[in-house]
Amino acid sequence: MKILKIFSYALFAMVLTGCGGSSDDPVVVIEDDKVIVEPTMVTLFGTVAIGTAIAGADIVVTGKDGNTIEVTAVTDANGNYSIEFDGELPTPVLISVITADGEKLSAIVDDPNATIANVNPITTYVADTLLADTDLSAISAGDVATAGQKAVTSLFGAGAQYDAFSSDTFIAKSDDNDFDTQASVADVLLDSISQLAGATDVATFIAQAAEAEATLLDSAEFIISVATNLALVKGTESNIEEIFNLQQIDATIAAQLTDVITFQEIVEGVISLVEASGLTTEQEIAATAGLIEIIADVVISDNIIDITIADAVSQNVVDNLLDDIVNIVTSDEVADLSTEELIATARNTAGVIITIITNTGIDLTGDNLDLSAIEEELAHVIVIIANSTDWDNGKWGTLIWQ
Repeated sequence: MKILKIFSYALFAMVLTGCGGSSDDPVVVIEDDKVIVEPTMVTLFGTVAIGTAIAGADIVVTGKDGNTIEVTAVTDANGNYSIEFDGELPTPVLISVITADGEKLSAIVDDPNATIANVNPITTYVADTLLADTDLSAISAGDVATAGQKAVTSLFGAGAQYDAFSSDTFIAKSDDNDFDTQASVADVLLDSISQLAGATDVATFIAQAAEAEATLLDSAEFIISVATNLALVKGTESNIEEIFNLQQIDATIAAQLTDVITFQEIVEGVISLVEASGLTTEQEIAATAGLIEIIADVVISDNIIDITIADAVSQNVVDNLLDDIVNIVTSDEVADLSTEELIATARNTAGVIITIITNTGIDLTGDNLDLSAIEEELAHVIVIIANSTDWDNGKWGTLIWQ
């Protein structure tokens, strides 16, 4: 009888767990002739970022009934979080975060099998769009993916993949000047969006961009920004094509992606030459920013990048103007500046150079350049920074040249 009883319990356990079983299924334990079903836990994790990681933020989870689900989760220094649920993921759920600046970020998870739920301005736009037309309880599996694909197509063009922002492994920079982290390409794009947004709230900017007729990649400024930020990522080469399904792109998008890749290679070449100048990391970043500013100004005309002259221009700029930029970023006047201030100084120097180039009609695509006018002008530049300068908000207007 004892053998029969044990066999019956074992058969019951097989029925409960199914043939083969699953790590997500309840664990069945036979103890003292009793069948004990131990509940399983499912984990949802992700990264919260606005280009840079959002650290120390509380994660709030709202269930489909509109009530808050009691979880305790705070993002770490890299913006990462994890949440455990009993039994199964109670989709749909809304994941929300309030940043230190009071900005609300969110993401909707409608897939009961989801394991990753990143939270960023793009997932926020998708969540806001869905919830503007329906309640959370009415969202079904697949609704978020459909809305997300529509959003990234509007932002970047056909072939862009929403998963890169929402449910793929996502690595964010720790801050604006973190060039040591091997950030995800999606994070780099968020960096460039943040830069393009300027003083505008990033989520608001994305909403405006998604509703515009043109994509972000129709902007030469955005292409240069993405290419530069990709080139600055440390480690394995990052490629914008990673977030696109190349089988779905058209000729226009293909050309834009080629422009990004080509200019990225140019920036990487500039970086390698700057690195050979014996500068500190902060000085390298600032000098690169200044040189790229000059190159971009020359190769962009009427929002079109002339890639055919980009190599020649970049070579001439580095060969003839690197020393001038280096002298500025290593001068005594800027010794106590922060990285942001130093970058601003280099870009303002670039602005002076661009003005001289325009006024004197110098052709940076030619050979045997005479840049004596630039050398003479820059010899008299002194950097003065007013005490009222608000660097955090990017108010560079108080940088004065005299």
